[in-house]
Amino acid sequence: MGVPGTGLAGRQALARAGLDREDLPRGGVVVGAAGSGKTTVLRAIAEHIDDPTITLSGVGGCAALVFGPLVADGDLSPGRLRWSLATAVSRRPGEAMMVDDADRLDDEAAALVHSLVVHEAAPILLSCTVDPLRPDPAQIPEAIRALWKDGHLPRFDLRPIDTGELTDYLQGELGAPPTGRDVQRLTRWCGGDLAALTALIDSSIRARDWRTVQGVAVLAGRPTLPLQIREQVAAIVAALPTEVREVLDLLAAAVPILDERTDGWLPLAPLSRLYDFSVLVEAERCGVIESEPASAAAARVRLSAPLLGEVITAQLPGLRRLQLIGRLRDAVVAESPRPLGDETTTLRGLLDLSVPPAAGRTCTLDAGRSALRLGDPAAVSVLAGGDCANDPEGAALAAWAKLHLGDVDGFEQLVAAWSGDRSPLWRGLGDFTAQARQWQVGGPQAFLRYWDGEPGGLIGAVRRSLATDRRSGAWFGLLAAGTAFLAGRFTATNTILEATRPAARDDGLLVFYLLLVELHLDLMVDGGERACERTERARDGIQWRSDELHAAADFACALAHLAVGSFGEAITELRSCIPFLAAVPWRQVATHLLGRALAMASGTGSAGSHAWDGEDTALPLTVAAAGLDRAWAGAGDDAADAIDTLLATAAALLGPAPVLALEQLETALRFLPPGDGARVRTAVDALARAAGTAEHTERVGLIADYGAAVNAGDGAALAAVAARYQRLGLLPVAADAYAQAAAAHRRTEDERAAAINAIGARDLVAQMGGLHSPAQRRVVVPELTRREQDVVASVALGLSNREIADRLHLSVRTVEGHLLRAGMKTGLRCREDLARYWRERAS
Repeated sequence: MGVPGTGLAGRQALARAGLDREDLPRGGVVVGAAGSGKTTVLRAIAEHIDDPTITLSGVGGCAALVFGPLVADGDLSPGRLRWSLATAVSRRPGEAMMVDDADRLDDEAAALVHSLVVHEAAPILLSCTVDPLRPDPAQIPEAIRALWKDGHLPRFDLRPIDTGELTDYLQGELGAPPTGRDVQRLTRWCGGDLAALTALIDSSIRARDWRTVQGVAVLAGRPTLPLQIREQVAAIVAALPTEVREVLDLLAAAVPILDERTDGWLPLAPLSRLYDFSVLVEAERCGVIESEPASAAAARVRLSAPLLGEVITAQLPGLRRLQLIGRLRDAVVAESPRPLGDETTTLRGLLDLSVPPAAGRTCTLDAGRSALRLGDPAAVSVLAGGDCANDPEGAALAAWAKLHLGDVDGFEQLVAAWSGDRSPLWRGLGDFTAQARQWQVGGPQAFLRYWDGEPGGLIGAVRRSLATDRRSGAWFGLLAAGTAFLAGRFTATNTILEATRPAARDDGLLVFYLLLVELHLDLMVDGGERACERTERARDGIQWRSDELHAAADFACALAHLAVGSFGEAITELRSCIPFLAAVPWRQVATHLLGRALAMASGTGSAGSHAWDGEDTALPLTVAAAGLDRAWAGAGDDAADAIDTLLATAAALLGPAPVLALEQLETALRFLPPGDGARVRTAVDALARAAGTAEHTERVGLIADYGAAVNAGDGAALAAVAARYQRLGLLPVAADAYAQAAAAHRRTEDERAAAINAIGARDLVAQMGGLHSPAQRRVVVPELTRREQDVVASVALGLSNREIADRLHLSVRTVEGHLLRAGMKTGLRCREDLARYWRERAS
């Protein structure tokens, strides 16, 4: 990792202290919590200033010990140390002094530092530790505090490292971006101690605890703890009261189970059965546990820093650990008379499976059902695949888990094995298997024709299926809603979703699959803001911390954020979800979507460079995604090939999935120069067919109007289209339409309108943080200096050149020069046009 204070770590530490690397102080006091990076700040300052630095440590506190290395040949007696120190400093003019841990100086040493600053004018950098939970002024000697209180030295408070900084740091060390979840885990593991965090990262890298999945760094298992952390934790544990240590032992025994399934949280009620409440209060006071009192019935606790549990777990004998897990299991089971939530029920089952069988062991079917509702198919496989493997419902739960985990062969084998069971449960499973195969073989249009011919049509079929078996009916509802959407039947899609949602609650991941359909429906009917609100609200409502459920939620949010131009958020979310989708069939969608997002944001994506593989390459969704990926990867200055790709993909999708064809054509319009001739006419003809098939919505009509405006090369019409896209929250399309409007106006020599639309495009691109598209590369944005903007704004207010000169403290000739240059940049020839341009730009 290198020496602390150098490289990225040093730059981040300076930023957290509010220091500018271009103008670093030669004196000051850096204040922060233990392990927050104060020493790194001092070293970074010393590294960037030109003068040599004398480094001392406040550890030991005694003046003779602290300053002994500096005045090795002087008198260290209390009466003469002041003189010896002043003499030593005078012999080393220009050298800065750095005193780390100055809060540990005794009164005499602190007074000497104060005297050096005030009387000797020596440049001194100090660091002081303050406990943020107990900010007692007595923590720092009065003479040191007086340095900033009396204005002798500036004080720099070091804020904690944030998620973005830690992500950058990890990416620099690992050579690949980490998942957001691993960043959060590492932060929590160390309880905010930056020194422990950097040591843990270094140790985990050396132990090769990280692996790269789809270009994303993932912490595989639990990080290896360095010896220094183990020694520090051992010292903390040794000082704990005996009853608190017992609580720590119990939670440490369960850490692997809790961390993997509930992010470490455990309901408070079982612990209250095992320990007096005052003991738990003392454990919280000692910093061993933290609580989340959502309500009296739902309060929960966890270890404040998992590394505590990791060290203790290594010390626990195997049988002792089983004994502790058994005690916890029995306490959870004892709570069974009360209504338990899914999280507690599943935890009970997992604990039950982690210890030897006990009398009265609970059936794991309840826990398997709960795990499915909570979106944890791995837990379902464990719980339903044990003693209940020969039970019809246990086998059915295992089948749905296999489908979630991408084990289609295993799913079909279970369905075949239980084909003779005519219970509604297995009849529903068999029916869904046949329905899915019918869709895959015949395609969406054949699927719709068949079910339209049934009594009540497609909607009636979904309702009958739900009445037969809720879970398989909900899966059929997902299939039917998605197919109706692809065909442009938006009202039917919404009706099916409303009918299916209640049953889908029995399957947490299925809820998010339905959310993906709702997301696309929102984007086509209501716009981007509604889509983002829905997906973010769904993600915020997650209580269970399964990897798969978080990945599904992040993927849904990424799709919404990509549509509205929040590229940074989308890229972060995709990087977090990709490793946990690696085992499922649609993993490629997330991987390629990340490449597309990078290509759109900065032109660095590689989505089009990877071939799609697997049996799903003929599915309309995959065809559409592959078309967009290849187009964005090839959207260089000459986007002709990318446009041809989009037009060809749209032609292939017009029959089976006209809504997906609309998406391809909308992107092709963004790539086309206004009035491009044959390609535009091809796109407009295809648009008419696709839009005529789909139900009319504002966006469907808008895409058709967009095609007409591009075909006509009409700048005013393109600007109107851009404004409508902007109102829908679809900023990337709006930005490109504004850029095309500017190009169209420039062709007709309407420079004022061209400048206004170019600035509109630039402002949206700045809001999104970047957009790398052919339209943006072609747009010419007039870049006025700050003074030119001031002058033009004054003209828009109706001021004369003399009034502007007086107002801005300039000469009249200078004002005239600014107006001339502003006119040349914008292409506007007269004062009135500049004034109108500024007013329209501001509106």
